[in-house]
Amino acid sequence: MERIEVNVITGKQQIIPLTAQEIAEIKSRPQPEPIPELTAQQKLEAAGLTVAELQQLLGLEVTP
Repeated sequence: MERIEVNVITGKQQIIPLTAQEIAEIKSRPQPEPIPELTAQQKLEAAGLTVAELQQLLGLEVTP
């Protein structure tokens, strides 16, 4: 494993190998929980729309 250091003034990049201690620290970090897959209706709600509003925007017949 390596890290890249970039000098923001000169733009010079260095590739530096990680130490065994750095690698162990990275591997010991907790894994993030997976993001749950949203349904189409949940995605619409997150965008502030209802199914009826989307149907109206698309010029489709609105179902009750």
